[in-house]
Amino acid sequence: MRISTDWYWQFVADEQYFDGSLDKRKAVLIQLIDKFFRRTDKLYPLIPIMGIVRNKVLPNRATELYAGLAQCRVSTHILNVMPDGRIFPCPDMLYVPSMQMGEIQDNWLNKSPLQPHPDMPCAACEAFSWCRGNCMKNLYLGYVKKDERYRVNVVEPICELVRFMGREIDRHDPHAWFAEAALPVRKQLIDAEVYEYVEIMP
Repeated sequence: MRISTDWYWQFVADEQYFDGSLDKRKAVLIQLIDKFFRRTDKLYPLIPIMGIVRNKVLPNRATELYAGLAQCRVSTHILNVMPDGRIFPCPDMLYVPSMQMGEIQDNWLNKSPLQPHPDMPCAACEAFSWCRGNCMKNLYLGYVKKDERYRVNVVEPICELVRFMGREIDRHDPHAWFAEAALPVRKQLIDAEVYEYVEIMP
């Protein structure tokens, strides 16, 4: 069994996007994306970049594995089981009774309640074809629950960073890079096991 050496990170879902912090994060993203595309014989295994590149180069992969649902795994196949047996989709939503989707003692499990919703603006976003919806908790709080402060201070800055990543990746011509990449690099990009456990996006 191969032990994954892929690295995963995500943008913090908290009010930390003030005083030029978006520009600082963008500067770091530029460096990370430049490093990712520097080689074709070896993969710089940074999951958010890998996932975006995969979805841009092979757009069918963004939908075929998850029935067209969000890339956030809480919509499809991640479960969080509490010590008392209650089951929730998202570890950050354990305090919300309406998010309970099952219970071990009574032997029931429903579809995750965190799903794409008409109030979420994702379908009109430039990133949707390769993002497919980022953190469902963020989108739910910001647009379905109408938490304006959270939307303005957390959700919108993160979405701006995701769109920025997509533009920076396009600047490096991911299709040309993929065409030149070694076969093991292509395979790792397409089939990284960790995609099944975390959202591809940051």
